[in-house]
Amino acid sequence: MKNSQKVTTKTEDTTTFKDRTLVFKTVLISTLKFNPLNPIVRTDETNRSFRALKHNIRTNGLLTPIIVASNNMIIDGNRRLKALQLLGVKKVAIVQHNSTTHKVFDDLFVACNENTMSINACQELERYLNGAKIKKTTYNAIKKLQDIGGKTVLRQIVNVNKSPITFSIGICQLDLYTGNTSKKFFKAALRWMLRVGSAYRLKSAINEQIPVNRLVHAIENQTPLVSRWHKSFKPLTEGENLTTIPVQSVQVNGHNEVVGYTTT
Repeated sequence: MKNSQKVTTKTEDTTTFKDRTLVFKTVLISTLKFNPLNPIVRTDETNRSFRALKHNIRTNGLLTPIIVASNNMIIDGNRRLKALQLLGVKKVAIVQHNSTTHKVFDDLFVACNENTMSINACQELERYLNGAKIKKTTYNAIKKLQDIGGKTVLRQIVNVNKSPITFSIGICQLDLYTGNTSKKFFKAALRWMLRVGSAYRLKSAINEQIPVNRLVHAIENQTPLVSRWHKSFKPLTEGENLTTIPVQSVQVNGHNEVVGYTTT
């Protein structure tokens, strides 16, 4: 009788992990090689983002080891290495990957950078609500909104996945455009941006010089900016209801945003 053989069936959700040898060690910076295909702007000393990275490393040290190939060519960390050189550091912690060929290490360079997720302003707002430290520029925008609507409005902005900076700019533009500095009015404006229109729509209307009285009326009564279309924005079908005929619109975050308004 023949021995039965075990048959393994690969299912669609089977995940194969690419096993690689990784060695952690400390080496002289002078032994490392920059990736020749790394865009120059990424290590430009005058670039604001690079200067911020350099300041971060000077203040906090190297938080993420540099990843290099077997021949010490950098896979991920060209900017960190440049910053360390400028700071006069002689030795650095690295993770050495068992890749040797030019093609392999550059493919890995692309892989290291294509799935990164920067912390945007909305995520910083969520961190702020959880008591975390955030960038000063975002903090200033958040505090302006909190002073107007409290943490309730901040949580609402997180829930709709929007940037608090956009709302803060909208409030600043509204202040300058209408001359209305009432906290109650600004609170109504935030409610309007969240429930009726959007921060983008408010800023667009101001940039298009919508009549002030029309804008104030819409915010105070929580109504759309457009109730009737001007003849230059002729609807595609009968009727002039904004909620059903956004005929003059652009795509913002996958949704139609109306940018026109009536002057009649």
